[in-house]
Amino acid sequence: MGFPTQSGLCGMESQLTPWPSEATELLLAHPVDFLPAEQWHLWQHEIFTKKIVQPFKQVFRELYLPTDQERNVERGMIRRFQKPRLLTHQVLAILAKRGWIFHPDQGLHRFFRNDGIVAWISFEESFHFPHQTPEVTLDHVYFTTAKPFRSLPVSTLSNRIFSEVLRDIDLVVSVAHATGAAPETSASTLESRAALVRETCRLLGLSNVEIGSKHILISGKLANYRIHPGSGIVHRVPGAMIPVISDQKTERGRIFLPFAEDDPAAVDILSRVLLFAQDEAIRDPLIARAIRSS
Repeated sequence: MGFPTQSGLCGMESQLTPWPSEATELLLAHPVDFLPAEQWHLWQHEIFTKKIVQPFKQVFRELYLPTDQERNVERGMIRRFQKPRLLTHQVLAILAKRGWIFHPDQGLHRFFRNDGIVAWISFEESFHFPHQTPEVTLDHVYFTTAKPFRSLPVSTLSNRIFSEVLRDIDLVVSVAHATGAAPETSASTLESRAALVRETCRLLGLSNVEIGSKHILISGKLANYRIHPGSGIVHRVPGAMIPVISDQKTERGRIFLPFAEDDPAAVDILSRVLLFAQDEAIRDPLIARAIRSS
């Protein structure tokens, strides 16, 4: 693994693997490739140390692996998501950018051409045109071969395809929900944000930030705080919630992210961690008042 250069693959700590004399096929590395080599956290460390901005989320990409139950489920139906109500137009708009196609007769699907596999999303409501049903309820995800469509069990899929499909679904569920309350953030997303916080604090030399099992814990000079990596809600410990209003345009410009994709939630979490890790420098009167009164 490494970054391609003219001479070969440049690995961690600038170790070079020369190109072989014969033609070589290169594959884009995925988190499923980092896991067996136990190098995922090392590459995250390398990216931050060298301040490399990747054109898309690769080293900090969310990973979704099938459970034992999902591998053995009948017809490979994945019901991991709790039947959320979604805005139809928003669902189709988000997924269209990620290679999904909606056909009135065939439904919503994504075709992995090189593998001959089709991923399908099934809703409780049937509709031919989006305007017929403004809101839909996600039921399950399943996989088939391509023409003829034959059901595929999850155990026959590559982890890469499974992860990418569920990553798309998770994005839709978190962004296009029709209810007032956002669904709980997935474990994979929380792990990705925790890695970003860990490497940012290491890069900046912040030793007063700890990644807990459910919260990010900060030992400030004025107080102690906990930040939820899903919602970004900040609490003084012990004490009440501290109101924070984010300005994502300003934050995105001053916070380093190792990928070019827009991720406002990650920016928001990082900015709050940095803010309260240096609480003695906070000048916002609303936040300062809340710290003193909590």
